[in-house]
Amino acid sequence: MKKLLGGIAVLLSLGSIGAGVWKARPKIFLLAATVCLGCASLAASTVAQTNDLAAANAFLNAGLYDRAVSILEKLSTQGDGVAAYTLAELYFKGIGVVRDHPKAASLYELAADKNIMNAEQNIAVMYVNGDGVKQDFVRAVYWFRRAAMQGDSFAQLSLGYRYKFGQGVQQDYAQAMEWLKKAAAQDQVSAFYEIGMMYAEGKGVQQDHREAAAWTRRAADAGYAPAQFNMGVANWNGDGVSRDLVQAYLWFALALIRYEDDESRSHAENALRQVASRLSKTQLSKADAAVRQWLSEHR
Repeated sequence: MKKLLGGIAVLLSLGSIGAGVWKARPKIFLLAATVCLGCASLAASTVAQTNDLAAANAFLNAGLYDRAVSILEKLSTQGDGVAAYTLAELYFKGIGVVRDHPKAASLYELAADKNIMNAEQNIAVMYVNGDGVKQDFVRAVYWFRRAAMQGDSFAQLSLGYRYKFGQGVQQDYAQAMEWLKKAAAQDQVSAFYEIGMMYAEGKGVQQDHREAAAWTRRAADAGYAPAQFNMGVANWNGDGVSRDLVQAYLWFALALIRYEDDESRSHAENALRQVASRLSKTQLSKADAAVRQWLSEHR
């Protein structure tokens, strides 16, 4: 048994990488919610509402959740979007209240109607996942679009994905690429990866392995495991880059380190074993050194 970086065991059976086939990641979108009254503008609130929100915030910080919730419930029924959003966060996470996703969804949607961008994103995700609401991709697209138009990069990424796969909208690769590039302009790493996949597959653009590799490399350099795996495939096959087994080893090793699910780790491990079996001792030593250097430079 060989040792990779002294910690990851590389087994000795061989597996197939698959010529020219890039591994696509599963699409699981998660909510990124924080309890924060400052996440939305208070400009439209009345002086009284502003004072009430400040009081609720103070109670939250002091752990006096019952008093905070009482104020937020009152303001939410008056149509205050910031209060509704904050209360939704509490119900979604079960902070100070019994966790209640249907109630959280209702409050997110109320806040979204008031143009609270984080609420638009979160209710869209809940419609995608069928979490607290009946799954509804059309409704999800509506809210993703609202948030994307306000410049939210995650919503832009999500909208691009919906257009790519025709979820809640008619499939449209040109629209997918447009929204993905908007997200990429805001350094959404997953957008780099998705754009690379579209160039690799020739969807909405002329197939271009060099362009695919360039976009994928940006995501790989940012530590995104699926992109690192695909860069390994590109270097193994010479797709869009020069064929370089040492570089292929580097990227497969990094993907193996960073993947969290067993299936993806197994693919990366099989690919790494196959590449390692074709390297000389000198090349293997060079490849291991490249992995150590990359990790030291990307902590």
